[in-house]
Amino acid sequence: SSALRWSTAIQRGGAIYQEGDTLRLTSTRIEHCEAYIHGGGIASMGAVVLIDQSSMSENTAGGNGGVLYLNGGAAVVNATTMENNYASGNGGAVSSSAGTGLVVSESTFNDNRASSGGAIDNAGALTLTSSTLSGNTADNNGGGLRSTGSASSDFSTIAFNHSAQGGRAHVSGSFIPRSTIF
Repeated sequence: SSALRWSTAIQRGGAIYQEGDTLRLTSTRIEHCEAYIHGGGIASMGAVVLIDQSSMSENTAGGNGGVLYLNGGAAVVNATTMENNYASGNGGAVSSSAGTGLVVSESTFNDNRASSGGAIDNAGALTLTSSTLSGNTADNNGGGLRSTGSASSDFSTIAFNHSAQGGRAHVSGSFIPRSTIF
C-alpha cells in the first residue's frame, strides 16, 4: 500500500502526471492533492490508467477532474472509493474527454462536487458496473453523472445526487441503463 498526499501542480496532475504508456495503482491513497488546471490527483494524457482497491479523497482541480483527468487513452477503476473531491470545472471525481474509454466497476463515488458532473463527467465511452454514485453535487448539470458521450450502467446506483438540471444524471449522448437504481 502506498500514499500520495499534500502535493500541488501548477498545471496538471497534483500527484501524478502520466503521458502515454501505463500507470498502475493498487491499494493506493491519493489525498489532499491539488492541480491548478486539471487532475487534482492524476492527469493522464493518452495513457492507460489502472486503479484497483484504492481510496482518493479531498483532492481539488481548478479545472476538470478533481481526482482523475483523462484526455485520450483508457482507464479502469475497480473497487475504489472517491469521495469529497472538488473540481471548479467538470467532473468532481473524474473527467473523461472525447476519445477516452472509462470502465468503472465495484466503486463508490460520494460527496464530490463540480460545476457539471458532480461525480463523473464523461465525453468519451463510459461503462459503469456494480458501482454507486451518491451524495454528489453539480452546480449546473448532472449531480451524479453528466455524459455527452456514450454510457452504460449495469447493476449500479445513481441516487441522492443534486444539481440544477438532471439531479441524478444529465445525458445528451447515448445512455443504456440496465438494472440501475435512480
